[in-house]
Amino acid sequence: MLAALLARAVNGAGTAGAFASAWKMLVVEFVVTFALAYVVLNVATARGTDGNSFTDWRSGSRSPLGRSPSAACPAGAFNPAVALGASVLGIFKWNHYWIYVVGPLLGAVIAAGAFLHTQPAEKPEGDVEAART
Repeated sequence: MLAALLARAVNGAGTAGAFASAWKMLVVEFVVTFALAYVVLNVATARGTDGNSFTDWRSGSRSPLGRSPSAACPAGAFNPAVALGASVLGIFKWNHYWIYVVGPLLGAVIAAGAFLHTQPAEKPEGDVEAART
C-alpha cells in the first residue's frame, strides 16, 4: 500500500483500463487461485510428500497456471494485496476490488475442501471438542 501511494505521488494516478466483465474476472481469479492452492496442498503440504523434491516444481508452476486463463482477462491480480496496490495507483477500478478478494478466497476454500475430499488421510486427527477441553 505504501509503495503504491509513493508511486502514485511520484508518477500521478494511472488510468483504469477497459477490462473484462466482472463475472469473467471473478471466474479467472477463482480458477487460478484454486489451481495454485490445490497444487501446493498436494505437492508441498501432504504428509506423503515429506522430503520430496517436488516443492520447486510447485513454485515454478504458478506462472503457467496463472498466465493461461489470465490471457483472456488482463486485469487479473491473483492476490488481494496486488489488487489493492493497483487500485491505489488507479490501474484497477475500486468498484472491482471485491472480485480480487472474493475470487481468491473462494478458490482457496474450495481447493482445501477438494484436497481433504480426495486425500482423506490428510484430515485433522482427533476430536475437535476433545481438543478444546
